[in-house]
Amino acid sequence: MHSSQLATAAIHTTTTQTRNADVNGAAAATMEGSTLATLAYLGAFATHFGSQIWMTFVSGLSLYFSLPRHTFGQCQQILFPKYFALNAMLSISMLIIYVKYFLSGWTTAASVQISALGLTAAIEVVVRLYLAPPMLRLMHEKYRIEGAIGSGQEVGSLVQGDLVECPHYQRIHKAFRRIHMTIAIGNMIVLLATCLQLYFLALKIRIS
Repeated sequence: MHSSQLATAAIHTTTTQTRNADVNGAAAATMEGSTLATLAYLGAFATHFGSQIWMTFVSGLSLYFSLPRHTFGQCQQILFPKYFALNAMLSISMLIIYVKYFLSGWTTAASVQISALGLTAAIEVVVRLYLAPPMLRLMHEKYRIEGAIGSGQEVGSLVQGDLVECPHYQRIHKAFRRIHMTIAIGNMIVLLATCLQLYFLALKIRIS
């Protein structure tokens, strides 16, 4: 009888230890997954925000006021699609990570963050797929006409010359400016949404 009790106690102890080990293992796996998700989210956010600041306030302005206008446009036609494609992928990644790992309930703060991430991703996808291609086509046609009269080598300004009287050129120019302005407004909305994300991150992070 005594041996039976000892065996039962040993089995119970072993079972308890196994359960504790399983719980600890699950907790460790959850913590590791949460840490990786946090790293991925912060990395995506930092890359997204950094590229926005660089393209909007450093690269674009520096090149525009340093290079001939057509050379600047040739640089932008390479950078522009990649910029919006990269940021769209980063925004979608952040949205997925946030919903999967950090959304614990539909609070006001969570709703604002999801809305900001969704709006950011939507604008960047629309710009990359539907606005950037026609803008670049118009730019090529515009530059072709300007090149025929020797325009486009001015730095930091637009000199139309005799093209002011050309209806065809003016239609292309106005269409180009309209799409370009739409993209610029979209980019600023995205930048504001990113700053909103930065605010919510600042609420969570404590530097000590």
